[in-house]
Amino acid sequence: MIASRQNLLFGIITILFLIPYMFGWVLPIGFDTWALVFSLAVTGIPHGAIDHVIFLQNQQGAAPKRNLLQSFFTPYLLMIGTTFALWFVIPQLMFLFFLMVAAYHFGQSQLYYIILPEKSKGKTLMYLSWGTFILASLWFFHWQEQRIIIQSVFNWNLAPQGLVYNIVLGVLILSGLVIGYLLFYFYKKGNLTGKMLLQEFAVLGLLTAMFYYTTPFIAFAIYFGLWHATRVIFTEYHFLKHQNGQKLSIFSFIKSFLPFSLLSFLGLALLFWLSNLLQASISPFMLFLIFISALTMPHAFFMERMYQFLGKIKRDGKASPALQIS
Repeated sequence: MIASRQNLLFGIITILFLIPYMFGWVLPIGFDTWALVFSLAVTGIPHGAIDHVIFLQNQQGAAPKRNLLQSFFTPYLLMIGTTFALWFVIPQLMFLFFLMVAAYHFGQSQLYYIILPEKSKGKTLMYLSWGTFILASLWFFHWQEQRIIIQSVFNWNLAPQGLVYNIVLGVLILSGLVIGYLLFYFYKKGNLTGKMLLQEFAVLGLLTAMFYYTTPFIAFAIYFGLWHATRVIFTEYHFLKHQNGQKLSIFSFIKSFLPFSLLSFLGLALLFWLSNLLQASISPFMLFLIFISALTMPHAFFMERMYQFLGKIKRDGKASPALQIS
């Protein structure tokens, strides 16, 4: 599915969720919570549970399966363990670092189809500014809820409209201006079609409206579960189809990420169970943040390799129909 069709599909689904909130309709109690749980279970966790398969296919025979433990699982688990440890040593710095990694990863998953040189600084800035705009919007438009969560994690005293509030607003405005300029710049350079330029501006506008009108859980569920995770799953599927000579059934694809999806769910449940058993003073939000960041760090690292490969075949003009983006 090409990027423009994904934008259209995701846009329709987002509007269907947005309409009740815009018109003030009363939704069932707990609807937003279950929507968040559903999005994490169906696409949020699974989209990173296939990293080992992506890694193997991306090696193109360079790393035999018997070395998968050494070449993939060892560094993957080391990244997870290091992330966990650093959260307890330098939590504030890890929080900021995690936001930067997540911002880049979000922008990359949305805009990787724009063909640019592999080491382009403009591409890196574009990814960072796009993802930063998303994260700043989510934080700013739900400031009251977000500041309570952040305070429970770091014991920061965040005023309703104090310094941090204004910093987030400034970051939101600056990142919006930067991504707007870069999209238009790459359009003028011929890297982006007029159709996709308009679509990307429409996507940013729609997501901003969604962040503004909906609850925090719905906003995160729709963006992370749909716009990010589902888009990544589509990309992973087409990547594997390309690598397997178009021979990959949907059933085989789903089966490939089930084991580590279930393992992740069990890990999260065990983490909360141990916390409750030991009566740990750590906030549940802190635990969830640590867990998500520990999975995100290695996932973003290994996905970077996949996107580099996709960028190379697009630049070389070798993409199969499944990988044609625009």
